[in-house]
Amino acid sequence: MRKTSIIWGTMVFISLVFFNGPLAKQLIEQFFSRYYSSTTGQVIQSEVGSYVTYGGRSSSHVHYFPKIRYSYKINGQTNEGRRYCCTHYYGEDFCIKVVMNHPAGSSIQVFYNPKDIHDVLLTSGFQNVDAAAIIRMLIQANVVVVFLIFLWWFQIRKRSKIPL
Repeated sequence: MRKTSIIWGTMVFISLVFFNGPLAKQLIEQFFSRYYSSTTGQVIQSEVGSYVTYGGRSSSHVHYFPKIRYSYKINGQTNEGRRYCCTHYYGEDFCIKVVMNHPAGSSIQVFYNPKDIHDVLLTSGFQNVDAAAIIRMLIQANVVVVFLIFLWWFQIRKRSKIPL
């Protein structure tokens, strides 16, 4: 194996970890949240939040999230939470649906980590998670990885004179 193949392979591996690592961490955390305990809480604030990220050549993208604030009580202590689920990728329609299902003043089920009662969210496991947004994020993250694999393949093909 040539030195350039090892370098390209290393670049592809690092790209996979860099682009998919944060999302994988969130998905694993969401998976294990199904073992969380639950309590009843009350929604304090419920609206669709958004922010804009700017890319190259004056492009921008609007990101949406369910901006929900809720209170809950564990062992007689009242706490406040803001997280809907462990992932951070939502579509606008999904956020509108979440906010409509959790209006301010409504009673909700809050899931919390028994080892850390401040680690809370409103959905455990993968039910009520915006799967379409997660898949879209995986595709976007892996565009660079696919490009690097193509460059790696092209480099190998060029050196060994393999026809297309």
